[in-house]
Amino acid sequence: SLYSPIPSDDSRPVFFTWTQTVPQEIDIWSMWKALLDAGSDQPLSQIAFVPGRSKCGVFPLTYVRGERANFIAFGETFEEVMSLKDTTTKIMMNLLERARLGEKIDEIRINSFNNENMRRIWVQSARVEYRRFSQRVNLASRSICCMRPIKDLVILPADVPEIQEFSRFLVTHLGYLPSQFLFAGPETYPESGYASSPSSAASPSSSSSSSSSS
Repeated sequence: SLYSPIPSDDSRPVFFTWTQTVPQEIDIWSMWKALLDAGSDQPLSQIAFVPGRSKCGVFPLTYVRGERANFIAFGETFEEVMSLKDTTTKIMMNLLERARLGEKIDEIRINSFNNENMRRIWVQSARVEYRRFSQRVNLASRSICCMRPIKDLVILPADVPEIQEFSRFLVTHLGYLPSQFLFAGPETYPESGYASSPSSAASPSSSSSSSSSS
């Protein structure tokens, strides 16, 4: 579902993935903007692959600044894909050279994320079929570390003693407000109710087996 199918009954999209060292000077947004700009004046030679819109191009799957990145290139032929790979490497090297010469590299700022006046609501849930403790409880709690005290909200499963205890700790020691933690019941949050009985709250393994049997 990442790419738009190439409109041809007798062809399939060719793709190629590779790992590349990423310099400290170039962040993901600078690289992505460079990929977008590389094909802006030549629509048929687009470099950036935009999911849902593009048929060919390059997309960064992972990008760790100062370490390495994984890219994927889509095209109609293997030669086209390898050309996209080479072009991406050249773009990266060009950005690095400009940065080391002291030139200011264009950056993209996500205003909605950086705006201190905007509140965020965090929610993360496992699929209803997942019964493991790590999937149904730990996964739901991961968003808590992204919250800003007093500002943001998080939606969590109710009736989970471990999560409730952790939220009380944050309120007592780190300046969070009780109103920032919204606990939803099983009608809206499938993780809720996994520890509804005393025996199910005894241990992670017992809670998992209890959920499976129910």
